[in-house]
Amino acid sequence: MPDGELQLLLESVDQLERQQTELKQAEKTVQRLRGQIKQGREIMVMLAQDPASQPELLDRLARSRDYDVYTAVVSNPSCPTETLTWFARSRGWSVRYRALARPECPPEILSELADDPDPKARHLIASNLSCPPETLSQLLRDTHPDVRQTALANPNLPASVRAMYQLAYG
Repeated sequence: MPDGELQLLLESVDQLERQQTELKQAEKTVQRLRGQIKQGREIMVMLAQDPASQPELLDRLARSRDYDVYTAVVSNPSCPTETLTWFARSRGWSVRYRALARPECPPEILSELADDPDPKARHLIASNLSCPPETLSQLLRDTHPDVRQTALANPNLPASVRAMYQLAYG
């Protein structure tokens, strides 16, 4: 093998060894970053669960793409009303159901969503102790028997409406 070819081969080996070292360093960096991301996520969940968290922080965490973070916010007793409203209107079914089940969910939102196409959402509205009597009366005419029965059992339904319903439908 001529000296020039040998020299090129040795340089190629050196370059491959340097690249291999750089790759190992990059893998270590990726592992370190993954650990930091995991820690950051755990901190976000803890903050989202903490009733002492500021409303502004909870509102910001509610917009996280991390399911565990935003579901912790909707379950937090300090979840701001505006954030709870946002969840009730715009998130996936799981977090939406949690928002609709919360007694802190504003009555006007419960009324607004009483004709939601999702029967489970209407059932949760009918069971919510903050549901206004007029909305409960509306839910007594729901197409799903479970929603009607739940509205009938809600203590906010006026006794006179309950009595008329039972008289009419047994």
